[in-house]
Amino acid sequence: MPWLPALHDRRDKAIVLLLMESGLRATDLVLLDRDMISFSSKTLSDGRTETTGVGKVPSPKFRQDRRFFLSARAIEGLRDYLETDRQDTDPVLFANRHGGRLGPAVIPQPGFGCRCNFEKQTKQH
Repeated sequence: MPWLPALHDRRDKAIVLLLMESGLRATDLVLLDRDMISFSSKTLSDGRTETTGVGKVPSPKFRQDRRFFLSARAIEGLRDYLETDRQDTDPVLFANRHGGRLGPAVIPQPGFGCRCNFEKQTKQH
């Protein structure tokens, strides 16, 4: 995706990657806390290390947790955001600029899309 490198905000890049590659909805994503995602690594027979990520988010509609899986690229974006920008202990995964939980209405707004230069290439449904 040619627009992804243009996204400089690590939080926004992690959000875009999680939405694109995990199948989460914006309303699911804003409910995530840090402890809802887990990572595991294993060494492959050729010596490379493979990291996988899995998460769960509460689904009020079905009264159970909805599981999702993370791609390597989504894991990389999420780790980059958490290790660089989040030095706090707040359990909320994606905080807004004031430290509170990010609201789902922020994600589809025009300002969010133009920061990563993909607004002209996609439409909301």
